[in-house]
Amino acid sequence: MAPSSATAASGSLATTVRRESVPDFWLFDSTDTAVLEYDETGAFLGAEVLDAGRASEFAEYREMALAHSEPFTDWWAKHGK
Repeated sequence: MAPSSATAASGSLATTVRRESVPDFWLFDSTDTAVLEYDETGAFLGAEVLDAGRASEFAEYREMALAHSEPFTDWWAKHGK
């Protein structure tokens, strides 16, 4: 199966980003980013808070994800029971 990718439409991420290259993260108030770390079984190990200068990078990832998302009610209408 081919890896998932998405194309960023804005800012400096005007390239194709492979989903595997973007870590799991929390973005707090668009200013602070915490990258979540897991072991090979998926157990949560902790989080690394990144330098505030990287927040805009992760805000772009968030915007890219939202641009490719589908409202839950629409998804449920197609796939729900």
